[in-house]
Amino acid sequence: MPEQFVYRPEPQVEKPLDEEKKKEGEEVENETNEDGQHSASYIRHSASNYDTYVMQKDRLDKKFDPRDQKFPDLSSKGLELAENKAEEFFRNLDPEKDVLFFASSNEARTLATANIYRQEAERRGFEIIKPTKTNLEQSPEDKEAGKTDLHEETDGYVRMSSMLSLNPRDYIEHSIFVAGLPQFIQDSIADRLPEELRVKWRQAREIINNAPADVKKGGFGEVYHRYADQIKELFPNVRNAEQMEKRFQNILKLAKWGMDKAKEAGLEKNLKILGFGHENYASPVLEKYFGDRDMANCEALGIEAVSEDEMSLERRGEKAEISL
Repeated sequence: MPEQFVYRPEPQVEKPLDEEKKKEGEEVENETNEDGQHSASYIRHSASNYDTYVMQKDRLDKKFDPRDQKFPDLSSKGLELAENKAEEFFRNLDPEKDVLFFASSNEARTLATANIYRQEAERRGFEIIKPTKTNLEQSPEDKEAGKTDLHEETDGYVRMSSMLSLNPRDYIEHSIFVAGLPQFIQDSIADRLPEELRVKWRQAREIINNAPADVKKGGFGEVYHRYADQIKELFPNVRNAEQMEKRFQNILKLAKWGMDKAKEAGLEKNLKILGFGHENYASPVLEKYFGDRDMANCEALGIEAVSEDEMSLERRGEKAEISL
């Protein structure tokens, strides 16, 4: 009989927005120009095989550890796409006028995407603000255990942001939404779960396995958006669309705060904040303001401040104003 997991559901504790603001904003202080056109971009990660989740199939009860992932966790197509999209993105910026700050979710696929963009920015001669702390620093224990040194992989230039992260408590609930999970892996996971949890997990997987092909083709985010409410009935800690929208509002507030700090400091260049994250948070907002929730891999949403309590969100040439 395979060893079973111990499952102790606990409410997720979100990092307070004020604490996140304080840490993120310290990096841009004393860097910018009062009249600068400060802005941000929210960029979805490139295409991934989600191998980090697959490799954890035998220990899904383990707390998610950003340092224990497959890096870069991008498919070969994902690597190529990120390189091409990075070139395209920076054609619209000017190293003589713009200075960059990179932030990312703690998932390997987003950090890898951010790193590819950073490398392209360096190649083009952009100044990049280096954070005093990335939240990816490796401990002696991590090093001894042979974990991936994400701080070193990104040369210390990408700030890991809790606000951009999915923050799964463990891999059990997260594994539900991977549409293409092979049946033998599903069986392997189920065999290691306590009976009550096994029943719930199989019920949840049945919902995802029976999803229409076009939903599955939309990837993790589309599956999550479509079925989060149903899965939440089985796994209460899963965030639904309403909670995801609230998270994206907080991301906008954090971007606004960073831009305000840049204005106060008085930069010679325009601050461009590049935040790499997931479609999960953006999908409900896109549907609400643009009529559909599609967000392609490496697609960028433009973010600018309109007033003290309004932000402009640009997507594919269209703009919407969002109240904070």
